[in-house]
Amino acid sequence: MGKQPSGKKPIIIFTKYEPYLVADLEKFVDHQNRNLKVEPVMALCRCGNSKHKPHCDGSHVRSGFIGDKSPDRTKDRVV
Repeated sequence: MGKQPSGKKPIIIFTKYEPYLVADLEKFVDHQNRNLKVEPVMALCRCGNSKHKPHCDGSHVRSGFIGDKSPDRTKDRVV
């Protein structure tokens, strides 16, 4: 992540139980490269249950989402 035209560097904050919080993002696009609305601070869904994806609607609270890594996952590796 480099500096934006505004001079601010975007940040992402994450915890085990919460959505990703993104601040100071200048441009936000989806998987089809369509522009999405940018807010000064955005909460992005991690649980997959939000009705407003990619934005969080609080569904993680009702679903009991915990961001633990699955023991069956492909292990991270540095190439």
